[in-house]
Amino acid sequence: MSDTPRTDAAAIRCACSTYVVPSEFARELERENAALRKERDSYRYRSEQIWGLRKEIQAALEVPSDCEGEEALKQGLAAIKTLRADKERLDWLEQSHKLWEGKDWLMGPEFISRAAIDAARKEAQP
Repeated sequence: MSDTPRTDAAAIRCACSTYVVPSEFARELERENAALRKERDSYRYRSEQIWGLRKEIQAALEVPSDCEGEEALKQGLAAIKTLRADKERLDWLEQSHKLWEGKDWLMGPEFISRAAIDAARKEAQP
Protein backbone atom coordinates (compact mmCIF):
# COMPACT_ATOMS: atom_id res chain seq x y z
CA MET A 1 0.00 0.00 0.00
CA SER A 2 1.28 3.44 -0.93
CA ASP A 3 1.84 6.23 1.59
CA THR A 4 0.45 8.71 -0.98
CA PRO A 5 -2.89 7.19 -2.00
CA ARG A 6 -4.56 10.46 -2.98
CA THR A 7 -1.69 11.47 -5.23
CA ASP A 8 -1.52 8.00 -6.73
CA ALA A 9 -5.25 8.14 -7.48
CA ALA A 10 -4.94 11.56 -9.13
CA ALA A 11 -1.82 10.70 -11.14
CA ILE A 12 -2.09 10.57 -14.88
CA ARG A 13 0.29 8.45 -16.93
CA CYS A 14 2.05 10.31 -19.66
CA ALA A 15 4.48 9.15 -22.32
CA CYS A 16 7.67 7.37 -21.26
CA SER A 17 6.00 5.85 -18.19
CA THR A 18 5.99 9.24 -16.43
CA TYR A 19 3.20 10.20 -14.07
CA VAL A 20 1.94 13.72 -13.42
CA VAL A 21 -0.81 15.13 -11.27
CA PRO A 22 -3.15 17.94 -12.26
CA SER A 23 -2.02 21.36 -11.04
CA GLU A 24 -5.31 21.94 -9.22
CA PHE A 25 -4.71 18.79 -7.17
CA ALA A 26 -1.17 19.94 -6.33
CA ARG A 27 -2.52 23.34 -5.26
CA GLU A 28 -5.13 21.62 -3.07
CA LEU A 29 -2.38 19.61 -1.38
CA GLU A 30 -0.32 22.77 -0.81
CA ARG A 31 -3.30 24.57 0.74
CA GLU A 32 -3.94 21.61 3.07
CA ASN A 33 -0.26 21.47 3.96
CA ALA A 34 -0.19 25.19 4.77
CA ALA A 35 -3.35 24.90 6.90
CA LEU A 36 -1.93 21.93 8.81
CA ARG A 37 1.38 23.76 9.41
CA LYS A 38 -0.51 26.79 10.67
CA GLU A 39 -2.58 24.59 13.00
CA ARG A 40 0.57 22.82 14.22
CA ASP A 41 2.29 26.14 14.90
CA SER A 42 -0.77 27.35 16.79
CA TYR A 43 -0.76 24.24 18.98
CA ARG A 44 2.98 24.58 19.53
CA TYR A 45 2.60 28.22 20.59
CA ARG A 46 -0.30 27.36 22.92
CA SER A 47 1.66 24.47 24.38
CA GLU A 48 4.60 26.78 25.12
CA GLN A 49 2.24 29.24 26.81
CA ILE A 50 0.72 26.49 28.96
CA TRP A 51 4.15 25.15 29.86
CA GLY A 52 5.27 28.62 30.95
CA LEU A 53 2.13 29.11 33.03
CA ARG A 54 2.60 25.68 34.58
CA LYS A 55 6.14 26.61 35.59
CA GLU A 56 4.93 29.91 37.11
CA ILE A 57 2.24 28.14 39.12
CA GLN A 58 4.72 25.49 40.22
CA ALA A 59 7.13 28.17 41.44
CA ALA A 60 4.36 30.15 43.18
CA LEU A 61 3.23 27.04 45.04
CA GLU A 62 6.86 26.20 45.87
CA VAL A 63 6.70 22.83 44.15
CA PRO A 64 10.28 21.77 43.29
CA SER A 65 11.15 22.36 39.64
CA ASP A 66 12.35 18.78 39.23
CA CYS A 67 8.94 17.49 40.31
CA GLU A 68 6.85 16.45 37.31
CA GLY A 69 3.53 14.91 36.37
CA GLU A 70 1.16 13.55 38.95
CA GLU A 71 3.54 14.20 41.85
CA ALA A 72 3.75 17.91 40.91
CA LEU A 73 -0.04 18.07 40.81
CA LYS A 74 -0.32 16.40 44.21
CA GLN A 75 2.19 18.78 45.77
CA GLY A 76 0.50 21.78 44.16
CA LEU A 77 -2.90 20.65 45.45
CA ALA A 78 -1.47 20.18 48.95
CA ALA A 79 -0.04 23.71 48.82
CA ILE A 80 -3.42 25.11 47.74
CA LYS A 81 -5.18 23.30 50.58
CA THR A 82 -2.67 24.72 53.06
CA LEU A 83 -3.23 28.23 51.70
CA ARG A 84 -7.01 27.83 51.95
CA ALA A 85 -6.74 26.64 55.54
CA ASP A 86 -4.48 29.59 56.36
CA LYS A 87 -7.00 31.94 54.77
CA GLU A 88 -9.73 30.46 56.97
CA ARG A 89 -7.51 30.99 60.02
CA LEU A 90 -6.85 34.61 59.10
CA ASP A 91 -10.54 35.22 58.43
CA TRP A 92 -11.37 33.71 61.82
CA LEU A 93 -8.76 35.89 63.54
CA GLU A 94 -10.13 38.97 61.85
CA GLN A 95 -13.75 38.17 62.72
CA SER A 96 -13.15 37.05 66.27
CA HIS A 97 -10.58 39.60 67.46
CA LYS A 98 -13.08 40.87 70.02
CA LEU A 99 -13.37 37.38 71.51
CA TRP A 100 -9.71 37.25 72.43
CA GLU A 101 -9.13 40.86 73.50
CA GLY A 102 -7.61 40.94 76.95
CA LYS A 103 -6.45 37.33 76.83
CA ASP A 104 -2.71 37.73 77.20
CA TRP A 105 -2.00 34.11 76.36
CA LEU A 106 -3.23 34.80 72.82
CA MET A 107 -0.75 37.59 72.31
CA GLY A 108 2.45 35.56 72.74
CA PRO A 109 4.52 34.11 69.89
CA GLU A 110 3.04 30.65 70.46
CA PHE A 111 -0.32 31.94 69.21
CA ILE A 112 1.19 32.59 65.82
CA SER A 113 1.38 28.89 65.04
CA ARG A 114 -1.34 27.21 63.05
CA ALA A 115 -1.91 24.72 65.85
CA ALA A 116 -2.46 27.51 68.38
CA ILE A 117 -4.91 29.29 66.09
CA ASP A 118 -6.77 26.03 65.43
CA ALA A 119 -6.94 25.34 69.19
CA ALA A 120 -8.32 28.84 69.84
CA ARG A 121 -10.88 28.38 67.05
CA LYS A 122 -11.98 25.10 68.55
CA GLU A 123 -12.23 26.64 72.03
CA ALA A 124 -14.33 29.52 70.71
CA GLN A 125 -16.90 27.20 69.10
CA PRO A 126 -20.17 27.00 71.01
